Amino acid sequence: MRKIIALGLVIAYMTLILAGCSENQMTAEQNTEDNISTIISSLEDHGYTVEKKSVEKQLLTGERYRLVLNNSLDSQVVIYEYENREKAKADADCIDKSGTKILFTNGEEGTGINVDWISIPHYYLYGNLIVEYVGTEESILSSLETVCGPYFAGGADYY
Repeated sequence: MRKIIALGLVIAYMTLILAGCSENQMTAEQNTEDNISTIISSLEDHGYTVEKKSVEKQLLTGERYRLVLNNSLDSQVVIYEYENREKAKADADCIDKSGTKILFTNGEEGTGINVDWISIPHYYLYGNLIVEYVGTEESILSSLETVCGPYFAGGADYY
């Protein structure tokens, strides 16, 4: 009897955990501004001043923002915002592991873009955002990884 009760408690606990994960996923998608604010706060915690600017779309299909760090265009993070995680993931899937090629497929024909970066690109998927950082500054990489998790494309291994 104790085993049945214990099993029931474990199942109930796991159900609550899974429901919480789904709720967090939904919250991350619905609170884009909160996600961007979290990234900005993390960068500020690492000693950067951050200015968010809306800029024209480029490369990817999401709405594009530039986070200028310490008032220098040499240090910036680009954020692409999408309606939902699925659309962000669709664009993320077009970026090759090196972060230097983007291949969009439209029916039978595709549009390919090769990018010659000035430094090593890093792409992160965070909720309904794609975060792009081109550079090697450890504190920026650490800040982004803390919030977004590991990068899915780019990095020194592929560049």
